Amino acid sequence: MEYISEKIKKHRKILDITQEQLAEIIGIDTRTLQYYESGKRKPEYNVIPKLAKALNVNKEYLFNDYSDSELKETREQLKKANKDFDNLLQQISEYEKKHSVEDIELKKTYILLVEKKEILKRDIAYFSERQAILKGQRIHDN
Repeated sequence: MEYISEKIKKHRKILDITQEQLAEIIGIDTRTLQYYESGKRKPEYNVIPKLAKALNVNKEYLFNDYSDSELKETREQLKKANKDFDNLLQQISEYEKKHSVEDIELKKTYILLVEKKEILKRDIAYFSERQAILKGQRIHDN
């Protein structure tokens, strides 16, 4: 099996770009990229799409060496973040009602959080699907 560290390094070299250049393109520290390429660390879930785009590869290709337990852990972290979003949105809503607030900035923040929550829900579904694929099954719920 070709690991993500090897894939990153191989495709970076194919593109003939330095670690510094790739790190700058995807918005991470060069040292972090060096850890990815050496296998000391795996990219965070939100870095994989950036890496795939920068390296001109499919994110599924990069993603394939994640274990079931890593996928499950990431999915659980995303679910917790989703609950945290729900709590925060509820608190904002309650504050607004209690204080009769018509604050435009608060409403903008609320809308932004709702949009981010939708992205988070898609991420949870994505990791659930990846975990199911690893187990050789397909799922339709989160």
